[in-house]
Amino acid sequence: MKNDVHVENRDTPHILNTSSNLLGLCFIVITYLRTMGYPSGSYTDRIVGLAAIFFTVSSFFSFLSMKSSTERKIVHREIIADASFFLGMATLMVIVFGNVFRIF
Repeated sequence: MKNDVHVENRDTPHILNTSSNLLGLCFIVITYLRTMGYPSGSYTDRIVGLAAIFFTVSSFFSFLSMKSSTERKIVHREIIADASFFLGMATLMVIVFGNVFRIF
């Protein structure tokens, strides 16, 4: 029964939902920056692109975690999803502070 684990109270569906929504937000911000004439190599553009990569990785591993059959795979993939989600959120925080204090 160990190979067919049904784990309760996991955050994986919440991570998948939130990271995919924030990935969409990153795409909207990148599109907005491009249409408003910001240079494509600006710091804001690069950092939002980095956040998009983190949220893509988070969504990918969160989905894989939901489809995994063993406890070990679920936990391992969920840790990667959590870490990349945190890095994506931290990256967006850098963007917010950079724009509030006019660093970028």
